[in-house]
Amino acid sequence: MKHPSKASGPAYYQIKTHFVAKIRQGEWPLDFRIPAEPAIQKLFAVSRGTVQRALLELELEGYIRREHGKGTFVANTTARVPYELSEIASFSEQIKKAGMRPSMTVLGKCQLPAEEAGDRVMTALDAKRDETIVKFRILRLADESPISLQTVFLRNSRCPEIMRVEFSSLFKLYRERYGVQILETDEVLWAASPTTEEAGLLDLAPNTHVVVRERVSFDQHKAPFEFVHTVAPEDKLRYHYHSAKNQQVLSSGKPMRKQMRKRTS
Repeated sequence: MKHPSKASGPAYYQIKTHFVAKIRQGEWPLDFRIPAEPAIQKLFAVSRGTVQRALLELELEGYIRREHGKGTFVANTTARVPYELSEIASFSEQIKKAGMRPSMTVLGKCQLPAEEAGDRVMTALDAKRDETIVKFRILRLADESPISLQTVFLRNSRCPEIMRVEFSSLFKLYRERYGVQILETDEVLWAASPTTEEAGLLDLAPNTHVVVRERVSFDQHKAPFEFVHTVAPEDKLRYHYHSAKNQQVLSSGKPMRKQMRKRTS
């Protein structure tokens, strides 16, 4: 490995930037074994801690993976897309914020009885059994690469004729056609193994796991509006959540109960 040219910023950032350039330019392809920590230390004339911080950031962003007893290897030629869990934004907004181009393919849409949609959907949307539910299956892409598979459930009574509408952003459609602003969400996520269909649609490598997210979105009147089931490759998104202890105190002197739902600013 040649000695890197000088770059601005902290030492760990210079190392990180140098390695990212080699990966993105194809000099270090997938599964390439990168130099060991002592070699990097010597090349950059830095401490072991500086090298470890650079490698940690590369790992968190999805560029590299570490294999115990074998070494550190290139895992992806692009970084994981940062996804903010602590703010409410549409998929398109999140992807654009990451400097990528969002797109989507509607794989299917249908109407079905709420009872057929299942108890979880009915409970989330506060729907009655004899109501009609609208269901969309959407493949989300960033720079033309599959990044998530979404199943969206809506009450037909809240969004009439939505089946006939073309859209590129659901949040924008909700706002402009139905006067609905998503201001609050409840969301849970967990790791899972993909189904054969999910692995095919998301173009997953063997043994790749996924992150499953389920979200209930509430409108400006605090009424549930949509229920979304999302499946995303573990190596494509980097989730970030910011939390802070609520220091606000009521006039009685008792601390306010912490709100666990996400809110818009």
